Amino acid sequence: MAPRVTGRGLAAFLVVSYGLAWLACLPLWLGPGLAQTSTLVFTALGVLMMYTPTVGAVIACKLDRLPVRATLGLGLGPRPGRTVLTAVVVVALVALVAVLGLITSALAGTYGFDLVHLSGARSLLEAQLAAAGQQLPDLPLTLLVPLMIVQAFTLGTLISSLAALGEEIGWRGYLMPLLTQRLGAPLATVAVGIVWGVWHAPLLLLGYNYPTLPGWQRLVWMSVFCTILAAVLGWGRARSGSVVPAAVGHGAVNAGAATLAILVSDAPSFDTSSATIMGWAGWPAALVAAAILVTVAWPRTPADRRVMAPTG
Repeated sequence: MAPRVTGRGLAAFLVVSYGLAWLACLPLWLGPGLAQTSTLVFTALGVLMMYTPTVGAVIACKLDRLPVRATLGLGLGPRPGRTVLTAVVVVALVALVAVLGLITSALAGTYGFDLVHLSGARSLLEAQLAAAGQQLPDLPLTLLVPLMIVQAFTLGTLISSLAALGEEIGWRGYLMPLLTQRLGAPLATVAVGIVWGVWHAPLLLLGYNYPTLPGWQRLVWMSVFCTILAAVLGWGRARSGSVVPAAVGHGAVNAGAATLAILVSDAPSFDTSSATIMGWAGWPAALVAAAILVTVAWPRTPADRRVMAPTG
């Protein structure tokens, strides 16, 4: 007989994930603010925050007496080769939706490509290196920028995945399969996207990601962005029976999708609230791709069925 999930476990997951996230970010609220916080401190607090859903998921499993490893999809799943291949496909899907977001943003006039002179990439790199007291390497940008993008979607993705795993054990390991069983993949994706998006409130309300938007609107924008990603990462979880493809895909979002944005031209500059898959102009094609994933392409295999059964 399959283990039964109770409302108590789900409530504990949400309370712990949200409560610890605010606690992890408390030094940022009590300190001088994001702009004055050192990169090292911000990164440490950010990684700490990213592992709060893991704590919530483990506590929920313990409350409902569920096997932690099997329930959360830890390890490479029943078919390791399929899991590895799925992780590669998920990274490719992340790159696809990121590019679609840039294209629709360019069509809407909120983002401008410069694929010839790479003027925006030059300006961004020079500013970042100058802040570190360094100069741009003596390499042509037509070689340097592609190398940066490849590195971001490979080594950068793998490194970023270590931190992203903390979130994914909660969102895709625990919450997504549970809600999929109860609501179906489309509604579960939207629900997880909203829960995940609002979970970022301790940082968003300080101006992170969307500094030009009013506070409440940042939560809405982040929830739409997270819903798009929830479709891609949830598909990887369902196809493999493992949380690993979702963690790798999340790493690709943090490392690779952001790097793609350097293809921008010097003028006009872009605002994340209106460009890339984080902004409204980048959503149309990305949302269509997400809808296809959670309907037509959603896995119909044993890996898509959970050991958890909803309470009757």
